[in-house]
Amino acid sequence: VFNKHHLPNVPAYPKEIMNWSVGMLRPVIDSSKLRENDYVVGNKKFGGNAQAISGKRWVHHTSLLWSFESTTMRYLQMPSKKPKYRE
Repeated sequence: VFNKHHLPNVPAYPKEIMNWSVGMLRPVIDSSKLRENDYVVGNKKFGGNAQAISGKRWVHHTSLLWSFESTTMRYLQMPSKKPKYRE
């Protein structure tokens, strides 16, 4: 949980929090970018995020895909609602 005084240069709004978080990823995943609400390398999504914001406090949650079994990926279905870049 962050309070405004922990990160005074990060406004408590989703887009600003996501921009801050992708900056934290770049030293580890050099070509990572934020595309709409997804963390991507090129056009491939490797992570997602969510925020809970209340007044001057906020929580940011990120999930990253580090590895996967290609044989089990067939069980995943594309969501009906998705960003335009993934169409």
